[in-house]
Amino acid sequence: MNSFELISLILVGKLKCAGARIDKSSMNELLYWLIKDFQKSKNNDDPSFNAFLVLTLTCCLNIFSLFAIINYCCKLSYTKDAVIFIGFVSYLTVLAILYFTVYLDRKEKANTIENYSVNRQKKGRINYWIYLLGTIATFVFVIFYLVDHKL
Repeated sequence: MNSFELISLILVGKLKCAGARIDKSSMNELLYWLIKDFQKSKNNDDPSFNAFLVLTLTCCLNIFSLFAIINYCCKLSYTKDAVIFIGFVSYLTVLAILYFTVYLDRKEKANTIENYSVNRQKKGRINYWIYLLGTIATFVFVIFYLVDHKL
């Protein structure tokens, strides 16, 4: 196992959060539902790539929220340049990992998800909304209550 496989396993492989299992198949399902929502927009040229960017952004928001919680608990301080560099490198890392593990096989996974039962599709849709709203709520909470706003 090389380092890229290890990082992808950590990121989308076997994460457990609040009793729910987040793995590669659930990331594929999140991408599927994002694509379906983006296809409803009339002026969207490439819904699959836009959905991929939103999925990458939500993963990064979760990672940055985790960093902010650790920073709050440990009282660490970073320079502005270091924070920008860490954010940029983190985003590119997540982008590369999700691209090679989730985005490239989205069409095969879409066929699998379309063959799910109606109840299973409803469950996937509910999990999709819980993930998106939970990500946004967590990030907003962290920004307003845990981040020290220095000018």
